[in-house]
Amino acid sequence: MPPVPAIDMSKMPKPPVAPKNPKDKVAMAKFEKDMEAFGKQMEAFEPQMKEYEKQVEAIMSQRAEVYEKEMAKYEIAMEKFSANMEKFNYDFNFKFGDDSKDYENSMKQYEQDMKQYELDMKQHAKDMKQHEKNMKQHEKDMKQREKEMKEMEKQNKKA
Repeated sequence: MPPVPAIDMSKMPKPPVAPKNPKDKVAMAKFEKDMEAFGKQMEAFEPQMKEYEKQVEAIMSQRAEVYEKEMAKYEIAMEKFSANMEKFNYDFNFKFGDDSKDYENSMKQYEQDMKQYELDMKQHAKDMKQHEKNMKQHEKDMKQREKEMKEMEKQNKKA
């Protein structure tokens, strides 16, 4: 942005004060004359401001061109995004149905199935531990039986 022109505020005209009684015709006539004089004095400052306005308008028109180019790119990107979203919505509806309640129901069923699966897996782990204990006990029993068989063979040989 161009720098704002320095305005000497000491040279700025002071606006007239409105009369306290707006029904006083003489005071109002004087106020209107003062306002006209104030308006003329303000017009003297306008050329400085007009030059600044022209500079601002020139810069803003350049920015508007850049903005329009950026917006055109953005619109193309948004069209691509919109097409992708339409495809996603179609795929989503194809997989889960048009109604989101179907999806919610299937998710609730899935969660229930997962909880049951977890419970089944915990039970299976307990069963496997019990099976392992049983196998160790069976192994001990077999070793004991083997010892007993060897002792019986020794006694049979002696007899």
